Amino acid sequence: MLKSFKHKNGVTIMEMLVVLVIIGMLSVIAMPTFFSFTKNARLKGAARIITSALRNARSYAITQRINYTVSIYLTDNAVTIYETPDNIKKIKVSEPDIIDIRNNDGTTTGFEGITFASDGTATTALSGNSIRVYDPAEHWIKIRVYPATGSIKTGDIDTDI
Repeated sequence: MLKSFKHKNGVTIMEMLVVLVIIGMLSVIAMPTFFSFTKNARLKGAARIITSALRNARSYAITQRINYTVSIYLTDNAVTIYETPDNIKKIKVSEPDIIDIRNNDGTTTGFEGITFASDGTATTALSGNSIRVYDPAEHWIKIRVYPATGSIKTGDIDTDI
């Protein structure tokens, strides 16, 4: 007589191996995308911190009717916002081995200053009115300040604005 398979419990080893092979193949396919996403997220996050500091300083200058300055320290990857040199708020962007802030001409030392006036306009010492934020693979995001209006624009990865 034929055996009935109605009361079959559990899974066979073959079924288990097929499932594990499928999971393994999906993992191998997804890993490069995941790592790329992580790297891009760090780069975009650092650019977002700098852009936010610039926009906050402009907003402070307009609402409080006094000049605010943003200093971008290229050597230690930090940004400061201040009304006067005595009233400094320093913001660490990232560790130097993860993100690198450079002037538009490639300079990586010193600092760059942007001062926002009470009417929203900006005075900048930036080369080309912009800076670039780099990751270790040399992918970059450009941040540009438009002096006449004080507006700030952030580009996409590896795209000039």
